[in-house]
Amino acid sequence: MNGFEQGGGTRARLPILGVVAAWPGEARCLGLRRPTRGQIREVASGLLVVLSGSGAAAAEQASRRLLEGGAERLLSWGVGGGLQPDWRPGELLVSDLLVHDERRWPLDGDWVRALCACLRRRGLSARVGALWHASSLMSNPDVKRRAGRSSGAALADMESLGVVRAAAAAGRPAAILRAVADPLELALPDCVPGAMDENTDWHWGRFGRGMLARPLAWPAQWHGLAVLAGCYWRALRGLRRAAPCLRP
Repeated sequence: MNGFEQGGGTRARLPILGVVAAWPGEARCLGLRRPTRGQIREVASGLLVVLSGSGAAAAEQASRRLLEGGAERLLSWGVGGGLQPDWRPGELLVSDLLVHDERRWPLDGDWVRALCACLRRRGLSARVGALWHASSLMSNPDVKRRAGRSSGAALADMESLGVVRAAAAAGRPAAILRAVADPLELALPDCVPGAMDENTDWHWGRFGRGMLARPLAWPAQWHGLAVLAGCYWRALRGLRRAAPCLRP
């Protein structure tokens, strides 16, 4: 499914792929019914998946575990935030470049082309472009707009840097496949960052206390959550449709 073939059409043994997903919903798109953080699961022959949690440090640790567990290449998988105005919820990015501060990490060109070819065969459109590393949750459109202008990146996420660093340290190829969850102009409701800790992990208790403290803001907050949920659902739908391209 992922497009790597030898001359004459004979399929070569594909390297074992390790996939890092930060959020349970992202991992479930690959067939994990009850993802557990840090636990490596083989969802198909040659396809390992781990739920890392949020942030580059967690993703890098999970990536190292995948490599120790036999993965021969790594893929960062999940949703991202749009940094350019022409990216809509559910659209797919196959990144050829990761941007972090002043450093740029080119990604495996052959793998990028193979992923795009597989997605096209499945009737999916994916664009190739740069991805920007965000060190924290980007809830404000102005912040996303400035990041997009300064970096030229199409999307942002918080985990791909860790995956790419781990792969580079091990001399292994890396790839990034992301679906847009929050487009550029979408501001996250105040209750979303307030419900997250320093690792951007969600806490229902924080969410509840934040909502109870501002009852007059409930209509706007619930409306914002409904819009965000719809965007997130479209992103997960895009990932589910793309998932077969990761299987041998």
